[in-house]
Amino acid sequence: MDEGKWITSPDAIAFDSEGRLINGQHRLQAAVQADEPIEDALVASGLPTSAFKIADMGAKRTAADVLRIEGFRHPQELGAVMKLLVLWAQDRLEKCNEYEVTEKFRVVRAAELTVPRAYKSIERVGKHKQALKGSLPRSLVAFTHFLYRPAHAEAADSFIDQILTGKGIVDWVVTGESVTPKPEAADRQVEQGSVYDSPAYLLRRKITSRRVSASREKWLAWLIQSFNWHVRKEPHGRLRYRPSDQFPRPEVRGIPELEGQLQFLG
Repeated sequence: MDEGKWITSPDAIAFDSEGRLINGQHRLQAAVQADEPIEDALVASGLPTSAFKIADMGAKRTAADVLRIEGFRHPQELGAVMKLLVLWAQDRLEKCNEYEVTEKFRVVRAAELTVPRAYKSIERVGKHKQALKGSLPRSLVAFTHFLYRPAHAEAADSFIDQILTGKGIVDWVVTGESVTPKPEAADRQVEQGSVYDSPAYLLRRKITSRRVSASREKWLAWLIQSFNWHVRKEPHGRLRYRPSDQFPRPEVRGIPELEGQLQFLG
């Protein structure tokens, strides 16, 4: 828009029956930031809140398509992360294998509420995309980092860096109720306490193994399990999840950007 390359979009700026703007937010924000008027635009009013974001235009529109039209960065990854966020708000994360279980207008609303912080999680993971190629989907990692970081900033950053790079992973020494990193000079036998693989190591071992083939549901379950253990400093011998098991819940206290908005996402 700053360069004068704006063209009239067939995608309408839309208002619902209560006068709320439900489509075109980012185009209007771009116009304000560029200090340029939008001289020609389609405008629709009186629509139900969900109407425009779930409409088809010739071909079926994905959440990423809508986010791209609205001017969001990383629309493909952002759409996948926001779908997971909506499923989390609805307590349905076990449905992450099913791509069409979230309404598009909820995905777009989640994005409007959570950027730019969501971008930071996506970009942090994106720097190491080769490390995840053919294994754990990047969107699952970005989603969990975004979800855990408000309550567990340092633990979220360290865990993600460890599973992506392998750097900083150390065994844990458990003595009574105390959990401490094993000194580098020590071997697997210590004078006091038991030695366990860290949760980050348990997950990274699956990421780097050529023999592991898992569904999105199983990867997300392993990711949440290991993240919870990392935050709690709780040692375990292995990651395990079967579809018949209860799906693990992320141990987070809430998302600041979604305060008072979960009802809309649900």
